[in-house]
Amino acid sequence: MAMIRFVIVGAGLIGPRHAQSVQANQSTRLTAFVDPSPTALPIAQSFGVPCFPSLQSLLESLPKGQHPHAAIICTPNHTHVPVAKQLIAAGIHILLEKPVSNSIKSAQDLLDTLSKPQNKINGLWTLQKLDNYFAPPLGAWSTDKSKGGVFGITLIHDIDLLHFFFGPITRVHAEPIKPQRQISNSKQIAEEGAALTFRFASGVVGTFLVSDATPSPLNFETGTGENPLIPQVDPAKSASDCYRIFGSAGSLSVPDMTRWSYDGESSRTVGQRLKPALTPIPASTRPL
Repeated sequence: MAMIRFVIVGAGLIGPRHAQSVQANQSTRLTAFVDPSPTALPIAQSFGVPCFPSLQSLLESLPKGQHPHAAIICTPNHTHVPVAKQLIAAGIHILLEKPVSNSIKSAQDLLDTLSKPQNKINGLWTLQKLDNYFAPPLGAWSTDKSKGGVFGITLIHDIDLLHFFFGPITRVHAEPIKPQRQISNSKQIAEEGAALTFRFASGVVGTFLVSDATPSPLNFETGTGENPLIPQVDPAKSASDCYRIFGSAGSLSVPDMTRWSYDGESSRTVGQRLKPALTPIPASTRPL
């Protein structure tokens, strides 16, 4: 299991407390402090890690494959935005102490930096709801198109998550799948699924396939184990991811949180070797 490498930027009052939390977590490793103050060195030494006067000096001293995955920014408020932007530019995830900045203008500048995604999303909710799901008295209403259906019962939860990840959806196109349950039961008139395309206000575009009439492990509940009535699958034998996020620096499958990239590879090897850079992020740190 790969450890998530953290650096603490700022060794003042709150920085060491964050460092303690990082070292106490079995899934994370504290690799360094970044702080130009002479008082920061003994603090870093007390944690058994080096201290660098700047982020640039840290990055220059380490091979790219050993760069930190994430940084916790604990610097004075007026430095939050420039430090955060420098870390983002270096491809390092950030946890930013409050407040975001000391001015609305600079905080908006940071938000604008973060609001320029070049991502694409592919999502799936594919599972077969068996006859007992629709059985009366409790399940009879879900066979009615005006009351039930896979869109209002199931897809709505994925829409909520997609809004959380990428912002509001501004355009949708959907093509329904051919109903299957109506063949054997004329009362089954609720929608069974569709192929959809989305455009988000953030610029992200994506596709989504939803169906509650097909046996499949590719859905949120199977991947996360959230619903005890839907068994999880052995990830060594079957895929269980439900979202694939495609970005310019890598791709991420969710909820197993495997990131795929060409990090450290030359352009000559692109297409020949594709490897996971973080395989996978430990379960205790997964956002879902």
